[in-house]
Amino acid sequence: RRPQPLVSPRDFPEYRAFVRRAFDTQAPLRRVLPPRTAKRLADELGVAAGALPRDLDARQWAAAFRAVRRLR
Repeated sequence: RRPQPLVSPRDFPEYRAFVRRAFDTQAPLRRVLPPRTAKRLADELGVAAGALPRDLDARQWAAAFRAVRRLR
């Protein structure tokens, strides 16, 4: 276990739903996230915008979740 969670326990249900939706669609990152967000995140995280959900690690998923939440 990590000493500090990547996602706060309070946000975990929303985070889990976010990740589950991505895996359920099996669509590339650029189709799961808003296009500009996907491009920016791909650049920041060092993954392709066409990466599939399985290609992201836990740290990258947490960053994607935070990015999408900031858009609201």
